[in-house]
Amino acid sequence: MTYRTHYETLGVDRAATLDDIRKAYRSKAQQAHPDKGGNVDDMQALNEARDTLLDADARAAYDADLDLGPDAVQLARLARECLIVHFKQVLAAIDSPAGILARVSGDLAKAHKVTQLRHHQAQDRREALLKRRRRVRTKGGAENIFQVLIDHEVAGLDDQIASLARVLEVHPICDQLLRAYEEELEHPPGTGGNAFDAGLRQLLRGLQGDGIMPGSGA
Repeated sequence: MTYRTHYETLGVDRAATLDDIRKAYRSKAQQAHPDKGGNVDDMQALNEARDTLLDADARAAYDADLDLGPDAVQLARLARECLIVHFKQVLAAIDSPAGILARVSGDLAKAHKVTQLRHHQAQDRREALLKRRRRVRTKGGAENIFQVLIDHEVAGLDDQIASLARVLEVHPICDQLLRAYEEELEHPPGTGGNAFDAGLRQLLRGLQGDGIMPGSGA
């Protein structure tokens, strides 16, 4: 699939005005809308391009990424999708007492470690297969089925290693996006919840010991 910038999606240049963007969107949407014979993916790409370029802050950030190259833009998009996945997981367990951002940060760290492990395992498997490949030969130039099978698996591992390496690039960017959020906790550490209850119980025991409050009786 060929990568296109938001400007290319709308068919405008980077100097396009807000009116240019709105006009281009309306024109493209008439063709891309599923009800007009278009498809959902094209319409979604148009909506994302319009929403980004009509928002001054979002457009400035997008242009900054573009200046770094299309790879940076794609990584930023993948990081955003990564953050969406983790936020959805937190929403699925919304009753958890843990802080939302702390939980997402922890989940990201765990995912990064798992990805690193899988990446190393795939590399080790690839190296082991190539060593075995050299051990089995055929006589007289006949087809080496053993090597064909190994070559097929190595090709699959190459794709897997590349994908995992890409994920390892995305995780730090996703973590950086998360740092732009802040959360108001319901029970700040050390001042609410169980910590407060324990402190209150200790105070009551002290008052009872001083005779200020009557005991509950045994």
